[in-house]
Amino acid sequence: MKAVILRFISAAMICALLSFAALGVGAAAEGIPFRDVSRQSWYEDGAVYCFEHGYIEGTLVGVFSPKDNLSRAMAVQILYSMNGENTETDSKTYTDVGRGKWYFEAVEWAHKNDVAHGTGGTNFSPSAKITRQDFVTMLYSFNAAFDHHNETEPNGVVLSSFTDIESISDYAADAMEWAVGHGLVSGYTDNTLRPKSNITRAETATVIAAFDRTFGHRWQADIITPRTCESDGHTEYSCTSCGAKRTVITKGYHLWNGGEITSEASCFTPGVKTFTCISCGGSYTTELPAAGTHLWDGGRITTPAKCNAQGVKTFSCKRCGETYAEVIPALGYHVWGEWIEAIPADIYTTGTMARYCWHCGTGEAMIYRCDSYYPILPDEIDLPSGGYELSRKNIGMKVIYTNIRLLSTDSASFTASTFNAVKRFQRSCGLAQTGIVDLATWLAMGYSEYDWYNLGRYITPRQVNAYNSRQDHINTMINVAWDYANAGTVYRIGCSGPPGSYADCSGLIYQCLYAVGIDPDTNIIDHALAEYEYTSRWLAADPKLGLSVPTNDLEPGDLVFYAVNGRSTVVHVALYAGDGMIYDAWPKIGTTYRSIEIPGYYVIKAVRVFP
Repeated sequence: MKAVILRFISAAMICALLSFAALGVGAAAEGIPFRDVSRQSWYEDGAVYCFEHGYIEGTLVGVFSPKDNLSRAMAVQILYSMNGENTETDSKTYTDVGRGKWYFEAVEWAHKNDVAHGTGGTNFSPSAKITRQDFVTMLYSFNAAFDHHNETEPNGVVLSSFTDIESISDYAADAMEWAVGHGLVSGYTDNTLRPKSNITRAETATVIAAFDRTFGHRWQADIITPRTCESDGHTEYSCTSCGAKRTVITKGYHLWNGGEITSEASCFTPGVKTFTCISCGGSYTTELPAAGTHLWDGGRITTPAKCNAQGVKTFSCKRCGETYAEVIPALGYHVWGEWIEAIPADIYTTGTMARYCWHCGTGEAMIYRCDSYYPILPDEIDLPSGGYELSRKNIGMKVIYTNIRLLSTDSASFTASTFNAVKRFQRSCGLAQTGIVDLATWLAMGYSEYDWYNLGRYITPRQVNAYNSRQDHINTMINVAWDYANAGTVYRIGCSGPPGSYADCSGLIYQCLYAVGIDPDTNIIDHALAEYEYTSRWLAADPKLGLSVPTNDLEPGDLVFYAVNGRSTVVHVALYAGDGMIYDAWPKIGTTYRSIEIPGYYVIKAVRVFP
């Protein structure tokens, strides 16, 4: 190359030049100046080479962002920096490239030297992303413009060996053949070149490093002053072929890790997060705010009551562990009599069984429902296997995981896009291209066999049993709904995950029912099938769920079913919380506590689970 000394633009201009969204960052490999470039990644050599030679810097301090794309302005700025003749100019060729822009001189230089031209009329389109074939074409023109040469002819690789050769534009054909022939560009594992795909920073650095070593100077580092976290580095290069000189200054900076919580925040005490420099071990801290209030759990019996001794129920803060205790009245060493029916159960009343201690007369009660309704189960809820295959008939949690993996979206619907993405993925993995997610496809996506059978089978743990009162069961249903709302549970159709994950209206109600031991004939596994999309209709039509009551005579704990105004088909279900308020899950809102009056809908039916 003709360059002798590389001039440097300001750090602010470099950030503007290469401002991409940062990737997730982890620990950098030793000696690599970026925390998102790992040792032995395919682009490691290119990223480090371009950094050390002053061609490309990070998008942020210590962040390379290998998956981000280049704009046209960024592409010419990189070639301008490689050439090294950074001279100012007063000419102005393009109306969309203003004087004072960080890329102004680079664009004028590229135009003047036939390295790059506009996109039409007087426009250069500096912010437009650049494709692989367009960047190679710029590099090809750059090679020709500055008399770079190489004695070696292309190695015989022909473009016809790639399956997408027809997609190469005519103007880019020579450049692509030149780049492939000299090993600057290679195809993908599916035997494609993808010429019209946007080029990434990782690909750019790899191509630039290969080009510089093939066509550029034979740089040798004569004087090296390594950069540190506190000071800039300084490297003086000379070409072993022609003696050209080049000076590169690399900025010094700390390479902070992602941080570690060194002191957890509690209810009234702030926490501390510590960030450590991967290079020098230095650190700094940030404060994690305190919650400002206790979050009490439902309590646990720490000292059981006996016939002649009080017990203790202890409540703990879920955040800080602070506790307080409540006294449980003494029950004694009871010798229980037989269960007797204290309040008979019928379709209008939740029944009560009672038994009494022969010694002290202390009694305890157990509630039950009439045999026309679902019984209160004494054991945990047992759901069927979730090991079904996924196709257009499915919705729910497993579909979300598939869409996250293949389409980068958390949609719970198996759409045509999902179907096509599954087929493409199966093809890339050598699986049968059915578009249906079976266990083999699921495992190939990186998920576990356990999740295949259990994802979407979450059941809220039982918080009451038959010994608790009818009111306890009602309160538990409301408390479970509160947990989901307080955790910010997101609405997704066909879902019924734990608080803070995903649930739709029926999914929320199932968890409220499971928490009190009610197991309807339909369940959350059925709920993930398209024919059960409106499970609220199944629940509304289920005579065993409970007592149908007038919609103007609601009590807390009742289930309320909605229809669209002017129609009679159930489309929504909620849990009545009292005082005209409900808990429900609604699209774009999530699980929430709000008025029973929903605009555009009306309460068509109400069911009392515990009459």
